[in-house]
Amino acid sequence: MQTRLLIILILLISCNSTATNTNEIPDFNILLTDSSNFKTSSIPQGNPVAFVFFHPECDECQNETRDIINNIDKLKKINFYFISVASFKDIKSFKEQFGLTKYSNIVVGKDNMFSFPKFFEDANKIPFIAIFNRERKLKLILKGGFNADEVLEELKK
Repeated sequence: MQTRLLIILILLISCNSTATNTNEIPDFNILLTDSSNFKTSSIPQGNPVAFVFFHPECDECQNETRDIINNIDKLKKINFYFISVASFKDIKSFKEQFGLTKYSNIVVGKDNMFSFPKFFEDANKIPFIAIFNRERKLKLILKGGFNADEVLEELKK
């Protein structure tokens, strides 16, 4: 048990110490809730992409998810990828709790390799959203809050 905790601590420290901002969609794997693997490099082009780094027990993350769902008609052209390092069971429960399966533009999964924090320095401050435009370039980073109108306005620029 102590060895496992030490390994996790080392991974977290190394993620934070090597973190760099990226201007393009980073390439990493997501374990989807159906247990299949998804490579971010296979994200279809043509629509903006939002990576939502969250924890299922985080109140702000839950509020942000509600806000996305409440504004889904405005946001239907954005592909959302909800990513967490929480337990697979908790991630699946979160997906079910919010009924995220019924939204074709929302994908939920686990970052098994703690890859996401390697690309974004402040990803440990959840909720964290990185939004990329249609050209797959970083457009906006949001920490701790979501405003659908703000995101849409920024994507128009």
